[in-house]
Amino acid sequence: MAYHQTFWPVAPALRDLVDHIWVMRCDMGQLDAAAGALLPQFMWQLTGQLGWRPRGGAEHLCFPASLLGPTAGSHRMTADGLTTVLGVGVYPEGWQTFVPATADQLVGKLVDLQQVWGADALEPLAERPEEPDVALAARVEALLLRRLAAAEPFEARVAVISRWINGPARNIEDLANALGVSERQLARIARRAHGLPPRLLANKHRVLKAAVMIAAGATDPKDAWTEDFADQSHFIREFRRFMGITPAAFLKEDGWLVRGVMASRTQIASPHPLGLA
Repeated sequence: MAYHQTFWPVAPALRDLVDHIWVMRCDMGQLDAAAGALLPQFMWQLTGQLGWRPRGGAEHLCFPASLLGPTAGSHRMTADGLTTVLGVGVYPEGWQTFVPATADQLVGKLVDLQQVWGADALEPLAERPEEPDVALAARVEALLLRRLAAAEPFEARVAVISRWINGPARNIEDLANALGVSERQLARIARRAHGLPPRLLANKHRVLKAAVMIAAGATDPKDAWTEDFADQSHFIREFRRFMGITPAAFLKEDGWLVRGVMASRTQIASPHPLGLA
């Protein structure tokens, strides 16, 4: 009975587009654990059955190759049997590069990646699950690099919004002025590229950043709200919205899965503004 997840850096050409490739191996019978809010994900299921259940919603079972859209709140991850899954988080710039649909069309949805990319979406499934994690990650990277070679560049203002989300100042009016658009136009641009409006995006990534710091022991949960939240009650409310549990539960058995993932992020250097290292 075990759960193991490794993270692998991507080639320089992919660093502005996707987060690190992950390999998950789970042999815990039936798993149901808080996974928190996520970047959009490309996922390949080699063995077992992985599922995602949004807070208050129904479970969605993964396809052999899946695309999970942007998340506006917490999820729970389920697994049944010996489960081996490859995945990679997708930044908004990567969404525009690799996905033909706008991000707001797929918020909280799980779709068959083969219907988006065609038959080559199944290429990582050609690997045997007993192969080393590094070999499994390399197959995912090779597929992404090949698709990148035929892709159009992402829109520059998408990157401007990404920098604003995790920047020191998050004034929406300033962001709109920087892009030369109205606040209504800004919300539309953010939804199409990031899946969510600017204020919700900022809150989501504030919580993710705080969760990484708490998991790494860099800050006390009681103090995590001071920089980015109005008060402790506001922080706890937003933390539960995006992590699925309270900060106190995050540090206990209830939060073992999401806490482990967040702690791992401190060991991975990501140059992207939405990276969590």
